[in-house]
Parts: sequence; C-alpha cells; structure tokens
Amino acid sequence: MPGELFLDTNVLVYAFSGTEPEKRQCARDLLQRPGACCSTQNLNELANVLIRKFLLPHASVAAAIQDVTTGRSIHKVALADIQRALSLSARYGFSYFDSLVVSATIAMN
Repeated sequence: MPGELFLDTNVLVYAFSGTEPEKRQCARDLLQRPGACCSTQNLNELANVLIRKFLLPHASVAAAIQDVTTGRSIHKVALADIQRALSLSARYGFSYFDSLVVSATIAMN
C-alpha cells in the first residue's frame, strides 16, 4: 500500500541490539509507526543475524520474527521481485540482496 514505511533489515536488527540503546530505541519507535512493513527477505536476513551474530536460540529468533510481523504488512518475495532485483542490480550496481529489498519496496507501492 502506498505511503507505508518499508523497514530495512538494519532497522529490524537494531530493534534487538543490546549494545546500542539509542539505535535500539529509534528502531523500536520506527517499528511502532503506522504502516511500518517489510519483506520476507528482511525477515530471513534478520533471522540469520540473530542466530549467527547475536547467538540467540532458534526459539528466541522465532519470537522476534513474530514480534516484528504482528500487525504489519509483509511482502512475500515473488518471482517478479527476483527478476526486478536482478535488473536493478545489473543496472545500478547494487548488491543482489539490496536490490531484492528495493524490488519489494517497489512492489508494495
């Protein structure tokens, strides 16, 4: 839906950071804004960071994902998103995964 606030993975990660309280609070404030949304790609990246870098158990990661997704629009990455991401990456030199997030943002608007 146009006008929504599409959250980057970094915002989601900071919402769970124990070492940067100011960024954590800012991220949590963004998560509470009406229209805050993300894609399944962002959720996959968040899960990976929480498991590999924050060393959280899988049950805690599942709870974090539930917290992030409750009451929010979640864009499910589709084949069209992947194709658009490849085109964006080739055209602008973005990484593929960054292009996938941009592609999801375009699809939601």
